[in-house]
Amino acid sequence: MLTYRNTVIAAIIVFILILVYSVVFSFSIITLIFFILFFSSILAYGSAFIGFNFYTKSFCKSKTKLKVVSITFDDGPTDNTNSIIDILDKHNVKATFFVVGDQAESSPEIIEKACKNGQLIGNHSFSHSNYSGFYSTNKIVDEIEHTNAILKNITGKDCKIFRPPFGVTNPNIARAIKRTGMQSVGWSVRSLDTTIKDSQIVLKRVLRQVHPGAVILLHDTTPNILFILDKLIENLKESGYKIERLDVLMALNLNRREK
Repeated sequence: MLTYRNTVIAAIIVFILILVYSVVFSFSIITLIFFILFFSSILAYGSAFIGFNFYTKSFCKSKTKLKVVSITFDDGPTDNTNSIIDILDKHNVKATFFVVGDQAESSPEIIEKACKNGQLIGNHSFSHSNYSGFYSTNKIVDEIEHTNAILKNITGKDCKIFRPPFGVTNPNIARAIKRTGMQSVGWSVRSLDTTIKDSQIVLKRVLRQVHPGAVILLHDTTPNILFILDKLIENLKESGYKIERLDVLMALNLNRREK
């Protein structure tokens, strides 16, 4: 599997071979530029796509063959979150909310309501800064631990799951996740609900991608999320899918057969 570690090792070996070739024959600036661009492209791809598991292992889906999926929400709590919880309760569905620490601190009553109704709470950093991908390891650790402390104060429970802002990973984020003992979580079905304005298109996109063991990414911040969620749950159930909290999906016995 292609990872940051073996990519760096391979890059060092190739770079040495390029230097040897340059000494024996002639230096080629074109070859060096191509090598740098190719190596940089791999690093950028690995950083942008959390499911690639390039820098750190993230749970993005279950390998189960059962028709079970998990619905997750990012970037809350917001004004939408209360209504999201109500829709989940209406359908008797449990989901997972990856919350931003400073927003959770400002709206503890929403977190309390989510927990009371059996929803799972995850860590989505304290600030969800656009620059979080450039933070030092210590800064990311602070963000994770600060949010964990806030959530522990509200819920009385330790938080063990973390979704990096924007799903971006890099060596600093990987080290911070390891240092804090968190489980990194990504997704296998991305709704693009924050960029696609048409609710029906978002709904069709999700349903087209859904598969056994899927982790579906939605956002509290999406204006039309209530319509999307309501119809998504109805369609999933009609298709024979069971919707579970993320911890249940993660704990599934992969060898268990559907009864």
